[in-house]
Amino acid sequence: MTTPPVYPCLFLDRDGVIIEDVPYLKDPAGVRLFEGIIPIISWARSRCWRVVVATNQSGIARGYFNEEDYKKVNQKISQLLSDRGSFIDAWYHCPYHGNNHPLWAAEKDSRKPAPGMFLKAEREMNLDLNRSIMLGDKKSDVINFNGLYPNFKTYLIKGKYSLDNISQEIIFANHLCLLDFLQKIDRFL
Repeated sequence: MTTPPVYPCLFLDRDGVIIEDVPYLKDPAGVRLFEGIIPIISWARSRCWRVVVATNQSGIARGYFNEEDYKKVNQKISQLLSDRGSFIDAWYHCPYHGNNHPLWAAEKDSRKPAPGMFLKAEREMNLDLNRSIMLGDKKSDVINFNGLYPNFKTYLIKGKYSLDNISQEIIFANHLCLLDFLQKIDRFL
């Protein structure tokens, strides 16, 4: 019996990386795709990487929208990506928001920067997290594996959130600058 292949993965935050960040987006009509994400996904695909969304969605626990609204927004994103010849392999989300939510204790390892969504994707999709990267726009997108995967990298696109006290080497002005960087380091990944 052969061992199934193990794949590196490009993990993407949803709001602020794939689409414009609209607080607690529940209406698919509000989806605005960042065109710069398409060549980044294409870069990953050209390397036979998986592409996975890992997103905190506390608006579900806060009651601003429900799981069905979340799925409809994702369907709109998937359609926009498909129209441009692109796609996402899997979607993972954490619907909880913190210590005061009744399910938080059981699910606290899922909310970024905790690694729960990433470890679940690793198990379910046969991923190599040590050869994978995360693209985000917030401090919480810098995933804390507590040394488990020392080669896992996070890169941030500067948006509307403060990135104070974050290493400037991992912050990029926009998608194009990040793509340029990924292409330059391609042979080291």
